[in-house]
Amino acid sequence: MAILISVIGILFVFSLIIFVHEFGHFIAAKRSGVRVDSFAFGFPPKLWSRKKGDTTYAINLIPLGGYVKIHGDDGSAPDDPTSYASKPAYIKIMILLAGVFLNFVLAWFILFGGYLFGMQPILPEMADHKGVVNNMKVVISTVEKDAPAEKQGLIKGDVVKKVDGLVVNESPEILSVIQNKSDKAKDQPVSVNVVVDRNGKSIEKTITTYKSKQKVGNKEVEVNRIGVVLENQGRISAPPLIAAKVALQELGRMMYLTIMGVIDLFDKLIMSFQVSDNVAGPIGIFVITGSFAQMGFSALIQFAAVLSIAVGIFNIIPIPGLDGGHTLIVLIETALRKKFSNKTKNIIQFAGFGALILLMVIVTFKDIFRFVIMK
Repeated sequence: MAILISVIGILFVFSLIIFVHEFGHFIAAKRSGVRVDSFAFGFPPKLWSRKKGDTTYAINLIPLGGYVKIHGDDGSAPDDPTSYASKPAYIKIMILLAGVFLNFVLAWFILFGGYLFGMQPILPEMADHKGVVNNMKVVISTVEKDAPAEKQGLIKGDVVKKVDGLVVNESPEILSVIQNKSDKAKDQPVSVNVVVDRNGKSIEKTITTYKSKQKVGNKEVEVNRIGVVLENQGRISAPPLIAAKVALQELGRMMYLTIMGVIDLFDKLIMSFQVSDNVAGPIGIFVITGSFAQMGFSALIQFAAVLSIAVGIFNIIPIPGLDGGHTLIVLIETALRKKFSNKTKNIIQFAGFGALILLMVIVTFKDIFRFVIMK
């Protein structure tokens, strides 16, 4: 059952993101008077198709996004007014970047719905925007036998309010306090002050941590623990107008973090020929998506927003083969007032695809060791 949920979650997320991206190219081309020869959901073999006007619409068997075929996107028919090749630079750029734009719109829409109807955030600081109502609380769901927490009298159902004076609403905040204190103590046991609420009564305890081996990613590491399992309860939410505003703010924050991640990726590649540990390839993304699917629809759809932003940002990188690479070629042609031949464009695109495939292979091998061999 768990595997089925993961597979359904993976298909849903990838289909949604890729389909929305391709729909952006489709609608921009249609609005610009460019003929669209075909627009399909999924990939062949074909299950159903119907031609309406100049466009053949299709539903295919493999539900992983979709594709669009735009007349003249290969440079053909430059004299045909319905051809992409005949359009001015700004129209071409609008069509090229429409998919990226809709990826960002999708992410905003998901975040807006999350804030409006309430959600348990999957990322830190999603609750920190002005106007967001934060009803999140951290509840102790299990107290381990003979652990420091049990010896100090903590019990199941206690609501953790403060750790070392810091008001906490989510379990990662508690873990962060303990970890930061442990790092400063060079991983030696440390004492933390914990304030819990028990049936409306505030109880304060000082608990000394103990070392425990835990699996983090693909490694087994020693961490300092107090001997409890924590559960996040409650939601964050906002009224409609504020939800729309904070969704835009969170979109901007996520875009910034993604851009920083891309910069880190290429910085490590260029400066030290290494792939950043923060980068995941197809295998890693599939594993992570499956994990969020197991957590429920709210977590899965939030991750879809994060992934949609990542797809959008990555696609505007000016690498041949990506939307950003095509856009760069259009800008260069406009600046030089000279069009590249199809042969030259194909060589450029081939080189770009080669570089992307090489990067994908490297990251995939890293994913295999991280998520498969070392699992």
